[in-house]
Amino acid sequence: MKMLITLGLTLFLALPSRAGDSTSHTPKPGSPERKAICDALRTYARSEYRVDPDLKFLWMIDDLRVLKKHAAFQGHAVNSKGGYLEDDSMIGDMEMTCFLRRGENGWRVIADLSRGDVPSEAELREIRASFPREIPTEILPAFWRDKLR
Repeated sequence: MKMLITLGLTLFLALPSRAGDSTSHTPKPGSPERKAICDALRTYARSEYRVDPDLKFLWMIDDLRVLKKHAAFQGHAVNSKGGYLEDDSMIGDMEMTCFLRRGENGWRVIADLSRGDVPSEAELREIRASFPREIPTEILPAFWRDKLR
């Protein structure tokens, strides 16, 4: 019996530690990781929301969490002085909520839950059915964590 306990303890201690693998983090302002995520979101916004390619804008980040190869972003576009973004697209009027995955070619948006209102029950059913299951629950913003249960 003592030998089994010793063997079990030895095997347990030999396993690689995963403690740091399951903790999300927020990339620090100015970090290459944060810049890469924001650049990917800017590229996505220009194509998906028809933002003028010449328009210069920044992201006012409300929440940004990264866990391994996934990221969750909440924020809105602002001008270079941090003020209201005046353009013809919807981007200046909405809270962006996007989920990204890091691949060989950098970050890419894989789900966009950006909106200006609270989704109806019918919309929530559609969102739940199509939302990528690979996105870790830990990085979901509280509002969406509750709605996607």
